Amino acid sequence: MPGLADYHIHTSRCGHASGTIAEYVEQARARGLAEIGFSDHLPLWHTIDATLAMSWDEFPLYMAEINKLKEDRGSPRVKLGIEADYIPEHIDRTAEILADYDFDYVMGSVHFIDGWGFDDRRYSHLYDAYEISDLYERYFNLLIEAAGTGLFDIMAHPDLVKKYHRMEPEPISLYEKTAAALADAGVCIEVSSAGLRKPCREIYPSHEFLKICRAHDVPVTLGSDAHTPDQVGDEFNELVNALREAGYTEITIFDGRRRRMEQVIG
Repeated sequence: MPGLADYHIHTSRCGHASGTIAEYVEQARARGLAEIGFSDHLPLWHTIDATLAMSWDEFPLYMAEINKLKEDRGSPRVKLGIEADYIPEHIDRTAEILADYDFDYVMGSVHFIDGWGFDDRRYSHLYDAYEISDLYERYFNLLIEAAGTGLFDIMAHPDLVKKYHRMEPEPISLYEKTAAALADAGVCIEVSSAGLRKPCREIYPSHEFLKICRAHDVPVTLGSDAHTPDQVGDEFNELVNALREAGYTEITIFDGRRRRMEQVIG
């Protein structure tokens, strides 16, 4: 996997991942990745649940551990990221925290609608309370709002709402609206293999959404959303094929929140 970077790797601190950091690095090395980024969940403001994110006590330990790992100049290169949930009523507090630390990149994600963790299987029965078209519109509007804050470099798994319920036919108008907003905000989207392991059995974003993002010149990063070491770089050949089909030739590489483009498809 020459030149490829997996920017979405978690650690056991989040409460729903396993394995040591060294094991994640070794798997990346075995798969020939040029670069990896740890982007564990920023502690949540609106709920206390040890199975969803690290605690505030653990947060500085995570930062120190990844920064120490970055000092190793071996292969793969290691970057320090964070995945921060977009919770509108807590966005000012999130902004303050993100400004206090030197991340290589910040991933924004939408996991909650009205406090409901819609991608959490423990609460999947609550889908019955929504019309699927209304749910998709709510989700993508939150994604657009998040991108517009200027706090995030990358929007993670950008059509996560399909995890348990795919909308057919696909909401093309929502894709167009979202891609235009992402382009205006200068935000990347993550192309993620995680969806292949989920009930939707499809990469995030869908091939159609990815093509629309390409038409709007939205840049991309790659991620596995690894929660176990064996998932690092998982199905990246599938991601490269999707990029090629959509017309992408480059991925985005971050360093100290500065970006550059890396050609990975000839």
